Amino acid sequence: MEALQIGQTIELNNVRIHRYTDSIRLTDLVNAGKRGKVCTEVSAYGWGSDDAVRLLDSLSGALLECKTFEAMQENVRCYTEGESGFNMEVRSHKGVRVAPSKGDFEPIIIENENVYVEVEWDNFIIRDKRDMNNEPRLRSDKATDAKKLHKLISANKSKFDNFTFQNFHTLFTNQYDNKELYVAGKYNKNFIGFHFWCAMD
Repeated sequence: MEALQIGQTIELNNVRIHRYTDSIRLTDLVNAGKRGKVCTEVSAYGWGSDDAVRLLDSLSGALLECKTFEAMQENVRCYTEGESGFNMEVRSHKGVRVAPSKGDFEPIIIENENVYVEVEWDNFIIRDKRDMNNEPRLRSDKATDAKKLHKLISANKSKFDNFTFQNFHTLFTNQYDNKELYVAGKYNKNFIGFHFWCAMD
């Protein structure tokens, strides 16, 4: 039976499975990345070092055969009941704080001679490749800001492929002059929050 290796993470049937040295964690991804929803996480842990490898090999192999999160959770429950010192913990996390399945979200990376841009589901980083004296940076303030930038770039990626750092900086700062986005200290929901700094400071 195939088993997960220590440090390995896979996504299977909308479940993220990660194996640690002496534990394993399952995360239901059905509501991952969604505001107002909850994701269930199940962990199995607590063996002595002599038993950890054997038990995790067996358990992870069994989990890979399951078709649903519920079936995986039941497998963990059976293992924890059958092994001394083997514990099971169930936790709930806000969906918006759990990274979506790779099939539901594709990170954006833009790199040219002027700039490096990486937009993940919960953050973005924009790095000036030209100004090596100051090394200017832009990053998101909140996870929602990354989602807004991801949506903006995805709608017209060819436009952004040749952007410079200054183009991105102007894009963000010009929001303050747009009354549809910012008025008298109040931000519209479409305003992309950002933070600017220089790495050499």
